[in-house]
Amino acid sequence: MFAIGKNPHLVALALSGIGLVVSCAVVYRHTLDFKQHFIRRFEPTPMIRPQTAVEETPDEAIDPALIEAAVHHFAAPAQWLGHSLFVPDRYVICDWKPFPVKVTGSDQCFPKPDLYRRAAMIPDEWFEHNHLIKWGVKTVDEDPDHDGFSNWAEWLWKTDPNDANPHPPYHRELYLKKLIKVGSLKLIFEAYDQDSGKQSETTFQVNTVGPTHATQFLKVGDAIANSKWRIEKFKQQPKVTFGEAQEVSELEVRNTETGNFLALPLGKIVDMSERFANFVYKWPIGSSTEIQVKEGAEFTLLPKADERYKLVQINEVEAVIQSPAGEKIVIGMDRGS
Repeated sequence: MFAIGKNPHLVALALSGIGLVVSCAVVYRHTLDFKQHFIRRFEPTPMIRPQTAVEETPDEAIDPALIEAAVHHFAAPAQWLGHSLFVPDRYVICDWKPFPVKVTGSDQCFPKPDLYRRAAMIPDEWFEHNHLIKWGVKTVDEDPDHDGFSNWAEWLWKTDPNDANPHPPYHRELYLKKLIKVGSLKLIFEAYDQDSGKQSETTFQVNTVGPTHATQFLKVGDAIANSKWRIEKFKQQPKVTFGEAQEVSELEVRNTETGNFLALPLGKIVDMSERFANFVYKWPIGSSTEIQVKEGAEFTLLPKADERYKLVQINEVEAVIQSPAGEKIVIGMDRGS
């Protein structure tokens, strides 16, 4: 006789077989009724209109322009208006090898490393917006609108590189090459005698520094001998430092030729030599013209020969000029760009 307690595994196997047969029967039954169930589930429900009187209203007029605009909108293909889709960083080809623009270029690859750095500073979006080749490093020095200014200058001054008007200012292409000194006049304001307290009666001791070492005793309005300078004003002002008064007075002198003013601080040597600025003018792009201007003199920049600039001041690293509109502009050294 079959003992259930002694053969539990056979009982479990039998029950599993019975369950499998029942499950197969149920699945088969549902597959037979699937088509009818699917049709009934997704069959649209008929709309029942309410049995109420509906007041008819006249049709509203439709603007034909709206219909035409809608048709044009759906007929036009979609456009990507943002940044280039799936476009990586910009690369340039040098010695048959790709180099990313975001890194510093080598002198061996580019004779002008500054050209490479300027190319990296301009964002890709600017090239794309102005329809320029963004993977060419030399694009920054090109002039597509032929106004004499490079794409680099157009980007700096936020002008359109494809439109010659407006364009960057012409002084943008002016650079200081060097300072030239003519003569060797050096003066020192040594002392002053002010017994009466009136500036007009004060006597000033001005010495020439050099082999001659001449001493002059002058008053306001007197010309300094062997020079083009004249005393215009005396500024007396003590300076208190750590409880002790220090003299910081100075003479204000004016160049009788140029009208420029210069200060002679008390006890300090000042170089009064004539100074000239040796400029380099790089307009139009690709050219290089040297212009020598005396401090205080006027000059012009082509192609505007009727507009006059003035060299106001100059030192070893920069010059200050005055534009035709009266604006003071700082001109830096030529960096070879």
